[in-house]
Amino acid sequence: MNNLKITLSISLLIFNLLFINQIPWSSQTTIVSTATELINAIGSNKTILIKPGTYHLSSLPKKNTNYIKWEKVFDGYQIKIKNINNLNLKGIGSKRPKILVDPKYGYVFQFINAININIQYLNMGHTESGFCTGGVLRFENSRSIDIEDSILFGSGTEGITLNNVQQLNFRYSVIKECSYYIMTIQNSKDITFQRIG
Repeated sequence: MNNLKITLSISLLIFNLLFINQIPWSSQTTIVSTATELINAIGSNKTILIKPGTYHLSSLPKKNTNYIKWEKVFDGYQIKIKNINNLNLKGIGSKRPKILVDPKYGYVFQFINAININIQYLNMGHTESGFCTGGVLRFENSRSIDIEDSILFGSGTEGITLNNVQQLNFRYSVIKECSYYIMTIQNSKDITFQRIG
């Protein structure tokens, strides 16, 4: 019986390593195809597999959860994801899913107090030009961030904003067409870029 348990545990670990992109800490996997499903699935210890399509987050009801706060900005609301660990957002299929927001003064996603965040094979940006503070991704008081095979596009003001972040790896990814800068990095360390396309 013990041998069977060990075999099953090893098999599950191998499955995670092969098919959930080497993230054995992920305890729950959800496949989503709508913006509502995407936002509802966000939480700690989650792998969210995002099907191809356009996910217009600004059209959703502004409902706060344990992990998500809709924060008012000058021209709408932005999403703040807070106090979260071990979250994998991964696009699947032949075409990167596109995640969009409307507010020119808001970020697509903000992560506050986040650990082990993986973003893979996604296309993220704004529907209109930004002029003030609205970038694509913002991380604050966070560590162990991995952005891979993704596109962060303007017209947001910049692709990435970092404040007090430790260990971010940006690889096989692109920041393009932002209004002001590629990124802003403050009080952060171990920030690496690999094979930027």
